[in-house]
Amino acid sequence: MLRKASFLLGFSADTDKMLSGACSISGESHYFLGNRYRLNIVHTDGNPKVEIKRKTHIDLHINPKASTEKREETLNNFYRRELKKQLPPLVEKWQKVTGVQVNEVKVKKMKTKWRTSNPKDKRIWLNLELAKNPLKLTEYVIAHEMTHLLEKTHTERFHDLMDSFMPQWEQYKNELNNSVLGHFEWKNA
Repeated sequence: MLRKASFLLGFSADTDKMLSGACSISGESHYFLGNRYRLNIVHTDGNPKVEIKRKTHIDLHINPKASTEKREETLNNFYRRELKKQLPPLVEKWQKVTGVQVNEVKVKKMKTKWRTSNPKDKRIWLNLELAKNPLKLTEYVIAHEMTHLLEKTHTERFHDLMDSFMPQWEQYKNELNNSVLGHFEWKNA
């Protein structure tokens, strides 16, 4: 849908590349917790790793012969690990607010949605891409899914519960739905 929107709005093939999530060259822009970072590829024969440097750069330490897929996998592993670190206090907070006990929260790469839940098992799955957004939007998604454990569909009761749990939820929903994440190359930087 984003690719179709970019075509309709007249964006270039660069937009398509930006939406793909590839991480192949230094200078690309990537997001983490809502902040924009410039990717710096650091060649190493050691184990691949990712580091945030100077609040402006993401250093991707990787073998120079590594494929684009391996680079993306390494960056995604970083996103997954860091997002999982952020989840326990958020889940604990929203369990208290909603009165819902969650058995499991997992992170996986999803192509079409930000999250899903299983009310029967009290399990929530979050999209890996949330790691690129401000933490308040991940918090909104957690509150939204916990509310689904109380009310399965988007009924009036669901909206009333969300209004009482998180009055600004519709603002966060709009922010999340309007975010275009991925990477792009910095021009003249």
